[in-house]
Amino acid sequence: MPVNLENLNNRIKQFTGADKQDLKLNINVRSRSKKYFQGEVRSVTAINETGEFDILPLHANFITLIKSFIVLDKGLPSEKKIEFENGVVSAIGGAVDIYVGL
Repeated sequence: MPVNLENLNNRIKQFTGADKQDLKLNINVRSRSKKYFQGEVRSVTAINETGEFDILPLHANFITLIKSFIVLDKGLPSEKKIEFENGVVSAIGGAVDIYVGL
């Protein structure tokens, strides 16, 4: 059954007070010695052992090991790719913490 995007956007606005396009993630990407990025993004794309995945606003809470790279705001003018060997991502309540070079 197709998703009615207008209904979805209305429900998001009902629960969050914001339109879908206004929702952002607070993200922190760092290693032990360097801060790669800190700020707001609309999406995070990463790779774990099962493949590529995206983290979007209102995503379920989770933690996973990641490898190779992340892409912030994939497909947008603000797109940024950060490469590394391995890391861990924690997405909890709209905050995404990524620790690389473990």
